[in-house]
Amino acid sequence: MVTVAVLSTLLFFAPYSGAQLYRWVDQNGVTHFTDNPQNIPKQFESNVEEFTPPHITTYAEEKRTEGRAPSPSWDDTGGEIGDSAGSIEELKESINTLKSQIKAKKDLVEYVDDRRNLAKNPLRNRIITENELELYDRYVSELPDDERELEELEETLRAMEEGGGR
Repeated sequence: MVTVAVLSTLLFFAPYSGAQLYRWVDQNGVTHFTDNPQNIPKQFESNVEEFTPPHITTYAEEKRTEGRAPSPSWDDTGGEIGDSAGSIEELKESINTLKSQIKAKKDLVEYVDDRRNLAKNPLRNRIITENELELYDRYVSELPDDERELEELEETLRAMEEGGGR
């Protein structure tokens, strides 16, 4: 269970990391990850694998590449498709996921802005990596779409809850 939590965290924050990740399993069967090979215990150096997390497609990316994604569990007439309780839970999960993605994107934008800000960093001694700058530009362009999508999903959820799932 701890391994799943660690892996989930790494996969979520992987876009922030410009470094190579390394993975190894200890004598208790626990999987460990690091971006610094010096953190790998000597006895496990022979079992280390380079690890590249899969690309995680954001909802905004899907929307841009596939056109407008349909609202979960609702058809064009506003009628419900499938089980309402399950649909509401799925929609809540989608909203929470999107909120987490928005927060992570805003955190990276703030992180880069702080390092660029002369008042907060007068010596310009905080380094911004090329990967961070690329993510910064991408996230700044994605955030308005993500926030609009969040508003639409929350509106849909309110309508579903007010209608009692119809």
